[in-house]
Amino acid sequence: MSQENESDVIEFPDPLDFVFPEEVTMPDGTVIRGRTVGESGIITNMDDWKLYPLYQVDTYDPDNMILVIARDDGTKFKIPENDVVISIIIFLLDNPGATPNDVVANIIDWKSEEIEGLLEDEKLMANIAFFIFNILVMLYMFDLIRIEK
Repeated sequence: MSQENESDVIEFPDPLDFVFPEEVTMPDGTVIRGRTVGESGIITNMDDWKLYPLYQVDTYDPDNMILVIARDDGTKFKIPENDVVISIIIFLLDNPGATPNDVVANIIDWKSEEIEGLLEDEKLMANIAFFIFNILVMLYMFDLIRIEK
C-alpha cells in the first residue's frame, strides 16, 4: 500500500450529529430510510434483507481509531470513537449476510450487559434499535455495505 497522510482519510460522520436526507433509496427506488418507520425498508424488512460489508479494517488501535477501507476504490474512512458504530463494523465483518435484526439483537444483547434494566425498558431498546438502523443506513450511503433484498 502506498504511503498516505491524513488528507487521504475521510472522517466518517458521527451518527449522533448526522443529518439524513428526507429519503435514502437504493438504485431501484426501494426506500431504505423514509420519513417514518413504516416507510423505512431497513426496519420493515429487518428479518429479510442481508447486509454485506464492503470494507476491511485497515488500522485498529486501543483508542478506538478504526480506518475502514472500501473495497471498490480503496477509500479510507476514520470511524468516530463510538462503541456502537465500531461494534457494528466488526459484527458485519464477522457475520456477512447478517440481517438488520441480527445486528440489532447483537448490539442490544451486548448493551444489556452494560445498561441495567435495558431488556425491560422497551422505549430505550427502541431508541437503541433506531440508532443502529441509522448507522446501517449511513454505512449504505457511504458504500460501505451492500444490502440484498
